[in-house]
Amino acid sequence: MSTRADHYEKPTLLAYLALAAGVLAVSTGAIFVRYAQQEAPSLTLAAYRMGIAFVVVLIPTWIKHRRELQTLTRRDLALAATSGLFLAVHFAKWIYSLEFTSVAISVVMVNTAPLWVGLLTPLLTRERLARATILGITASVIGAAAIGWGLERHGGSANDLLGGVLATVGAVGLAVYLLIGRNLRRRHSLGVY
Repeated sequence: MSTRADHYEKPTLLAYLALAAGVLAVSTGAIFVRYAQQEAPSLTLAAYRMGIAFVVVLIPTWIKHRRELQTLTRRDLALAATSGLFLAVHFAKWIYSLEFTSVAISVVMVNTAPLWVGLLTPLLTRERLARATILGITASVIGAAAIGWGLERHGGSANDLLGGVLATVGAVGLAVYLLIGRNLRRRHSLGVY
């Protein structure tokens, strides 16, 4: 019987470079969005971000996985469309949040997505949470409360609150996208997903 561990391959230099590029892109994305907001509306930026990524991924995926794409069921397509809708909510709300609050607050709140995945998992997938996950969620809630308390104490404005709420809605959108995507990813290659 084969297990996933049997198929483990040592990561290549290209894999590490791709990981480094991804970390750099995610780490600087909010800063570039803030600068771009001086020239374009937030929803336009979100649409461009998703549209450009779609084109970049579509061409190599079509070339490499054409047959698999042609076998997608209506259910798979419906799940992918729903997942994509939640990804759009993520980007639209998160990018819009940067109009109201600091990059730091926005990024901290949008990065609560793993917290929301943990909270939504039992509701959407009927899976039970591990004790370590519950402890992680508790630590996240305490951290978010500390940030909120710090904002209030240091003169955070209503705009900071609105920006934080928008970024949190973006985090929930990302969490639902990931949960739906987890279902699709079990049946399809990464490129097709």
